[in-house]
Amino acid sequence: MIELQMTVDSKEFHKQMRTLDRQNANIKPLFKRFQAIMIRSFNENFRQRGRPQKWMPLSAWTIAGRRKHSDAPLQDTGQLRASCTVEGAKGNITRFRQNSLVMGTNLKQAKWLQEGTKPYTITPRHARALRIPHPHGGFIFRKAAHHPGLPARPFIMIQKEDEEHMIKEAKAFALKEK
Repeated sequence: MIELQMTVDSKEFHKQMRTLDRQNANIKPLFKRFQAIMIRSFNENFRQRGRPQKWMPLSAWTIAGRRKHSDAPLQDTGQLRASCTVEGAKGNITRFRQNSLVMGTNLKQAKWLQEGTKPYTITPRHARALRIPHPHGGFIFRKAAHHPGLPARPFIMIQKEDEEHMIKEAKAFALKEK
């Protein structure tokens, strides 16, 4: 599972959160606002194909093997994106606790896509050979394929402007709770 653990480095933010804690305020509504900000941020990461740094483009071999021959990284079926942006989707993790919000995905491939991998070898599991789509059409067959590894494409992350938005929300919520 990949979880986003965010630390806000703002004295004002921590002061507001401590105030809410002393007031025994129900902060779930605030965490719901944080969740909305984070979901918007994750969706924007997919829309822009990585930010602030763009994700490495897909190889011609990868594009040839995709369902719709799309060149959009991490977006072949939409399952990965949904797993971290749609509550209740397959793989989605959203947990509210007394003083924390956990968001992420438990899809097996998510960690490899978020952090990248080292080179590895692919071998057939149920056949004698791999059937690999060729970028110029047709297929090639191999007993094994040596993959160069996946580049890291961080999709579960928020940007500085999102963090600032969360600080503003916390301040407004603390004032309202007084």
